[in-house]
Amino acid sequence: MFSAYGLVGYVVILRDRMNGRSKGNAFVEMPIQAQGEQAILGLDHTEIDGMKIGVREMEYRAGEFNN
Repeated sequence: MFSAYGLVGYVVILRDRMNGRSKGNAFVEMPIQAQGEQAILGLDHTEIDGMKIGVREMEYRAGEFNN
C-alpha cells in the first residue's frame, strides 16, 4: 500500500511474543519526506481487510529509546 506513494525504506510489524500474531501496529519508514506525507494523506482512515487504519507521522520524545 505504501509503495504506491513512493520508496519504502523498511516496515516493522509489532508482534505478540507469545504467539507471533500481529498486535495491529506497524512502523513504515519512507526516506523521502514528501512521499511519506502523501502516503499519510492518502492512506489515513482507509480500510485494510475490513479494518479502518490510522496513518500518522511518528512523534519522537526525548529519551524514549534510550537503553
